Amino acid sequence: MLALRLDAFLEALAAPEPVPSAGGAAAVCAAMAGSLVAMAARVSPAWEDGAGVAAQAQALRARVTPLALADSEAYAE
Repeated sequence: MLALRLDAFLEALAAPEPVPSAGGAAAVCAAMAGSLVAMAARVSPAWEDGAGVAAQAQALRARVTPLALADSEAYAE
């Protein structure tokens, strides 16, 4: 699922198939949110806690990305 182009992922998500699932899509959304927060924190040099927030956001992304794959694998079984 993570290797799909965005347009292909969105088409697959709208299809009447069980994969990609809502749980996997939610994990992808959470990973994207983590990436956006990290980007915002990194481009805000005046933000005193920016580096720490960016690190936490990247940790969130690293934690939820495998969940998207695990959810897809669970449905495939």
